[in-house]
Amino acid sequence: MPTFTILDRKIKRENLPEFTRYLFKNRIKDRRRIMEITKEEFQDYYCVQLSGITNMFNIKLVGELTGISKEKILFIMKNYAELSEKYK
Repeated sequence: MPTFTILDRKIKRENLPEFTRYLFKNRIKDRRRIMEITKEEFQDYYCVQLSGITNMFNIKLVGELTGISKEKILFIMKNYAELSEKYK
């Protein structure tokens, strides 16, 4: 029965999908901790949204209008409800 060594941990073949899900979930949690959106960035995003200048899915144009990076815009879109409560 083959085993895989991942981060000095032996994993049996049948446990590999479960371990992969575990790694993916923790990666998402780490990414949320690392990405910080300031109040000003959220307000800039919100102002563009209210203005109706562009479709908010046009990330390139939203980035040009706000000066926010693509990664941060996607983060704002995915976590809009939480950020809205935090900064409004």
